[in-house]
Amino acid sequence: MRLEAENIAVSIAGKSIVKNVTLDVPEHKFSALLGANGSGKTTLLRAIYKTQKTDSGTVRLDGEDIARFSGKKIARRMAVMGQFNQINFDYTVMDIALMGRYPFHTLLEREKDGDYEAALEALSKVGMKDYRDRNFQSLSGGEKQRVVLARALTQNPKVLILDEPTNHLDIRYRLEILSIIKDLGITVLAALHDLGLAAQYCDYLYLMRQGEIVESGAAAKNSAAAKTAYPLTLKIYDAEGKEVEMSYAHAPERVLSTQLSMTELLIKLGLKDKIVAVFDNDNALKGDIATEIASLKSLGDKKSVSKESILALEPDLILGKGPLMFTDTAIGTVQSYQELGIPVYTELASASIDQSLKNIPEDVRNIGKIFDVQEKADAYAAELDKRIDALLTKVSNQTGEPKKVLFMAGYTDGTFAGFNSKMSSCMLKTLNAENVLEKGGNGLTLENLISMNPDVIVYVRSDRFAAADVNAVASLSENQVVQDVPAIKSKKIIEMDYDDVMDYGARVIDSAEKLYDFMYEK
Repeated sequence: MRLEAENIAVSIAGKSIVKNVTLDVPEHKFSALLGANGSGKTTLLRAIYKTQKTDSGTVRLDGEDIARFSGKKIARRMAVMGQFNQINFDYTVMDIALMGRYPFHTLLEREKDGDYEAALEALSKVGMKDYRDRNFQSLSGGEKQRVVLARALTQNPKVLILDEPTNHLDIRYRLEILSIIKDLGITVLAALHDLGLAAQYCDYLYLMRQGEIVESGAAAKNSAAAKTAYPLTLKIYDAEGKEVEMSYAHAPERVLSTQLSMTELLIKLGLKDKIVAVFDNDNALKGDIATEIASLKSLGDKKSVSKESILALEPDLILGKGPLMFTDTAIGTVQSYQELGIPVYTELASASIDQSLKNIPEDVRNIGKIFDVQEKADAYAAELDKRIDALLTKVSNQTGEPKKVLFMAGYTDGTFAGFNSKMSSCMLKTLNAENVLEKGGNGLTLENLISMNPDVIVYVRSDRFAAADVNAVASLSENQVVQDVPAIKSKKIIEMDYDDVMDYGARVIDSAEKLYDFMYEK
């Protein structure tokens, strides 16, 4: 359905907020309305869906002036997901979804079978069908947003209006919501504030400034990805998983990279000359990357580097993982560097939050923004996104219970260590698998292994266990005590390097692809 807004003008308390705006929103496309706070985005949307009085202007659906429509007639064609969706009553998820059927009923008319079918279909689209009997108040922020979106979809709209649908959500949920909207295939107009995400997910962009549309279409999309406007502010996470707003005043020139995945990314994006120092990696590197990193200045082992030696470098950016690294007992907190005027970027993929493989390409995009190299970063991120999507498609064809996987290391004389992390568990979840350990540990025994009963063992090689690693897999495979363990019995033991499965960058995607082939090969 075609949505048109012609010469929309709105004044509030004598102040002109929207100034004769005209939009012709592309059919069956996801269009974004972009602009700073106070630019008039929300007011324009409210004028379009008729909750804001206008000074002038016309809104049409398929050429018909909606001023002639009843409220229910509009709602049977256009659904709205506003910015504030607070619901204080004890409704179930299904109750909320069914609210979207109100335009099709008289005041006291009860829901019919078709209404329940529409609600279940909408909940299925947003991945919340299995939650239909849950209390809405028990859901996370991202889950609530998906249910509210389902309520709008239950109206079976031809046009969907969204006002900041990802506001106040963690990046994982932002990506989920935008991906769902992108796949709807209906006419969508959404107010968004993140230029990078808009450029990634939307088909058409409008840039709004001081109540006017200043750019639209392909030109707006290109400009969204072309140049960083400093100061740039991003939300990062500290060691405890708390959000921190970090400001970047300019493209960095003196960077300390404390994490292998960040160093590799900078090299990949042609930013090696910006690195003034790195930390030693826990394990010896292999191949071309070993040569690249060997040419960089090292501050030493992460356990021995002091905050004083870091400050002596005079860095204008510090990169690394949030957990364990940015603490008082390690190199200092994110906030302590922020107070000193030194910006920090902690990898989203390392944060102590619900993880997604999609956080890896999101880190790439964020680094692109910080260094003002969006074009190269966005191209690389799109490549990673494509690989993740292809993997998800393949996994969707796998049925049955999740495979049980053990990340094992240092096997010798019947004992071993086990690994777990947010990102490695996320990788397994993507592969329809799960870690048999809730948390890692040392001193595990063959009795533990039998109890875990894994379908697959990933034997993790590291310098720490180099001596044991030489014969570990062969020794384990021949041990008669564990021959009935599924992974041993079916010879499902694969060897991988520590940095490939326990780091936070593109290596994790490489490992996920490799592990998929190993787990599901015939």
